[in-house]
This record gives sequence, C-alpha cells and structure tokens, in this order.
Amino acid sequence: MPWFRIALIAVASVVVLAVTGVVAFHSFFACGYDAACADSGLCSTSGGACIAGTDLDCQQSEDCRRKGRCKAVDGRCVPGSHLDCKHSEWCKDRGMCTVEDNDCVAATDDDCRQSEKCIKQSQCVAKFGICVM
Repeated sequence: MPWFRIALIAVASVVVLAVTGVVAFHSFFACGYDAACADSGLCSTSGGACIAGTDLDCQQSEDCRRKGRCKAVDGRCVPGSHLDCKHSEWCKDRGMCTVEDNDCVAATDDDCRQSEKCIKQSQCVAKFGICVM
C-alpha cells in the first residue's frame, strides 16, 4: 500500500475520532451548562437528552426553591415530600404547600390562608389545587 494511502487513512481516522470525541464531550457536559439545568434541574445526560439524574441536580435548581421540585424521579424533578412544598416560594406566595401527584398544590384552606394570595388578594379557599376567592 502506498505511503500516501496509509497517510490518508490515518488522517481520516483521526478526524473521525476527533468528531466523535467532540460530540461525546458536548453531550456529556452540555446539560450542566444549559439554562434547563439551573431552572429545572435537567443537568445530567441520558441517551443524548438532559435529565434530572440525581437529587442534587434538582436541589440546586430554581424549581426546587420556587416550586418545591427537589427530588429526581424518572428523569425530572418533583417534590419529594410535603417539606419540599412547605419550604418553596409557591407555598408562601400561592398556598401550594401540599404534595399531590408529584406537584405542590393548595390542598386545604389552611394552605391558602397563610399565603400572600390570601393576604393580598383574598384568595383563601383551596379549589382544584389552587387558592381562589
């Protein structure tokens, strides 16, 4: 085999490995720097998609602080307990302090009564998961 053919095969192999490495590097590290990581805890990679892979992914997200979604379940962040909801901004602001169907909701009138919605807008009754008048 002539030397230029061997050189061409070697160069092509290096290019293929470099492209494959860049794609693998991007898919592995991209999720941690994506806005969905900071917002929703989608910081881990699985099958080329960004998912919530660990509880820590979720706990460091805005959704944990705002909506009580602090536990990773099936690739997404959900409330792990009533405490996640109770410590959230949604509980303080909207009365959504009880976990139901993997989300924080206003389940009782007591949830609503302590909220800003009740204090400022007289929305103190829980109905369909939210506080209303």
